[in-house]
Amino acid sequence: MAKLDFFEGSEYERRTVRVRLLDGGAEVETQVYVFKQSMDLEDREWDFDEFRRDKLKLWAREDYVFADCDPEQPATVAREAGDEVKQI
Repeated sequence: MAKLDFFEGSEYERRTVRVRLLDGGAEVETQVYVFKQSMDLEDREWDFDEFRRDKLKLWAREDYVFADCDPEQPATVAREAGDEVKQI
């Protein structure tokens, strides 16, 4: 989770949710990242095929780092609404 927390950064909040599995209908608890700046979201549903075709190579590069990130420093990610921000 620490690597995902670092990648998602401070613009996301990690939340615990319950989801229903497609293959059997079982309900399980998991964690998701929620983008905090909802006004910056696109006004359409995310398209996996478009992402895979147009953007995946950019995001999956081994050397990819956001301009404002320092890979040598711990990431700071908010956990659940109301929880304090923790470094990982």
